[in-house]
Amino acid sequence: MDETDELEYIFLKHIIDVKPIWKKRITKK
Repeated sequence: MDETDELEYIFLKHIIDVKPIWKKRITKK
């Protein structure tokens, strides 16, 4: 695995993990 591929994977995983939190915040308001 290249270093750039690993960073991209971590970045995408972070976005996927954060998305549900955004949905919850939007529905609360």
